[in-house]
Amino acid sequence: MTKARLFLAGVLVLSACDLEAPDSEDVEALDEETPHAGGGAHEGAGAGDLQSPGAEQHPFSLEIGVCPGAKRVIGILDSGTDCSLGGALPSQWTGTQLFASGSPGVSALTEPLPPGFEAFCAFDYTDTEGEIALADYSALFSVVDAAPNLQRSSMSADCRGEFEQGDLHDPSVGTGLRQAFTANIDWDGGLQIDTDYADRDHVEVAVLDTASEAALNDPQLTPTHAHGAQMAGLIEAIDCPAQRPECLERVRNVMALPRTDWSAAPSWVEGGRTGTQGDLAMAVFEAVQGWRARRIADPDAASRLVLNLSLGWERLGDQAVDTSRGPAAALLLALQHASCNGALTLAAAGNVADDRCPDLYSGPLAPASFEAMAAPTGAECSTFGFAALDEVNHPVAAPAGSYAPLVHAVGALDEFDAPLINARPGGMPRLAALGAHGLGSGDQALAGSSVSTAVVAGTAAVVWSYRPELTAAEVMDTIYANGYATSDSADFGLGHDPMAAATVRRVSVCAALDAACTDQSAACPVPGCAATAPAEDGYLTAYADAVAQVLSDPSTAIDDHVEGSDAVAAVCPESAPGMTNLSTPQPPLPICSHCTVVKKPGTTKADDQLLMTIAPDYVGNVVALTLVIQQAQADDRHVFELDAEVIASLNSQGGEVDVTRVFLDAPDAETGSLEFVLVDGSVQSNRVAVTTEVAPVQEPEPEPQPEPQP
Repeated sequence: MTKARLFLAGVLVLSACDLEAPDSEDVEALDEETPHAGGGAHEGAGAGDLQSPGAEQHPFSLEIGVCPGAKRVIGILDSGTDCSLGGALPSQWTGTQLFASGSPGVSALTEPLPPGFEAFCAFDYTDTEGEIALADYSALFSVVDAAPNLQRSSMSADCRGEFEQGDLHDPSVGTGLRQAFTANIDWDGGLQIDTDYADRDHVEVAVLDTASEAALNDPQLTPTHAHGAQMAGLIEAIDCPAQRPECLERVRNVMALPRTDWSAAPSWVEGGRTGTQGDLAMAVFEAVQGWRARRIADPDAASRLVLNLSLGWERLGDQAVDTSRGPAAALLLALQHASCNGALTLAAAGNVADDRCPDLYSGPLAPASFEAMAAPTGAECSTFGFAALDEVNHPVAAPAGSYAPLVHAVGALDEFDAPLINARPGGMPRLAALGAHGLGSGDQALAGSSVSTAVVAGTAAVVWSYRPELTAAEVMDTIYANGYATSDSADFGLGHDPMAAATVRRVSVCAALDAACTDQSAACPVPGCAATAPAEDGYLTAYADAVAQVLSDPSTAIDDHVEGSDAVAAVCPESAPGMTNLSTPQPPLPICSHCTVVKKPGTTKADDQLLMTIAPDYVGNVVALTLVIQQAQADDRHVFELDAEVIASLNSQGGEVDVTRVFLDAPDAETGSLEFVLVDGSVQSNRVAVTTEVAPVQEPEPEPQPEPQP
């Protein structure tokens, strides 16, 4: 089977799950602490209840408060399996078993449901003519109150999150970025290694995202959002450098984000850009059960499974992390089931929603925050009734002393080991990877913790394919121990102690493989490498040279502008803005993936350059643009609001203009981003590379020589 892949990398820009009820006011949203292992009531310090409008008059406010407008509510039966509640449900509501028929993917599974999964019921509001009202919830909960085996305290709206958490398009520019990315993850010898050592065990990587296998395998179908294909392409570029078909087929896409908004039914083939906790729980379960079925049918099928979750949601409200209620409990059980089957789960730590005001957002997104939970022990897996397939040759239980959380969170660093400009304050885990300019064989590059998560997924697949007898915990111990130790400490983790926080380490693909294969058989490559400090130029010299060549080409039409030299700090509100339903999906490609800031040496005002060529689909659609610069020795960010002439220049590209160049004063820039506002009101953030122009070498003037004397 041939897959139509987009070999790209992407960024994940996430917000919260809130949808407004008709004519309602904004719902208050307060951050909650990460849940503790083992479920139970939420114990967020300083937490506040989220109340829907009129909460005091509606006793079910806790069940819907965090996201009124949601058309799915999930509950947990105390006994039995009848989700129709004896046929007593109101006519506009249906009840089905979440893990048996909640999506086409789980409906197609053939193995019997493992213990515990049969108790989860999805109650869906089926009236498509209008928005759901409080009276509709009231009708449902009246029936629930009368049901002898379903407690309202287990019910919660299935909140939707924003899941995705980027002329200069000359092929030489893309080649320079690709070389920089490969060098920065320490895998520039990957093609040779994969060619010379082709005999590898099968490892399956499931990309739980916006794309389905059906859409990617059918040339007549196009995913609504390309993020899932971008993540799969990046993982394939790391795991399968030689691009052998049998290797590429082991990266599989599972639909986890089928929604665009609540008024439309989920699309389980073309997908959307968002999903619910229930959608993600079903995707985790589908990925694990599908892998098990392939393994049972064919002993030569992939023996190990990696789950890539380049997604997440804000930890807002009880329902977002309360594992005693249906949605979070369903996801927790699915993740525990995956762990008991030996799967390795990786989740993006997340990005801020507004690069200008990062302090409005704090801590990791969920489920990356679930790194604070321990993976179930072998005894706990037995208690759950979850049996792994082959623990003799492929053990599951983590050895004593291993770091074994339920989920491994991944943070994002730039080429110089600094957190990305869109990193979340207080949201850095102990493991990080390059999250800048992730780019496969295409020419569009994005940045964020999506990219870094895919880098770790690809690294784990490489290591595990040569050492399949290792447990998931041992693979991650190897990757972490052999990463480069940065100067930062982790903000959260399993057993996290702020006074003795773990060092943040940047992943090196080559060093992890080297350590895994040392003292192994000749079939396991030992490339002889170790993680090193960041390169002084971030390996961006080839990219910068390619950009300079484009600018020096007489045929390039450059439109020049000068921005005022006095940058001003952003004026941020006191709290994060109210959440919206964001029903218009973000476009699948970045606006300005090759944009860059070139700093000139010296202190001349307004001699630094912002260079921009936007993607053709956006020409004519830009209405506002902001450049955000993070300086080397400052905590604040400088903001340039670019004027109407610059906007007009961008909207003229492809005709009169190839490159829009803005001269400005940014000598201390370390990293930056562009924030575009489009005609439809959507906002998209693009990271920009920052390079330094090397001053030409000036030959010294020859000293005057004395005239010869007669």
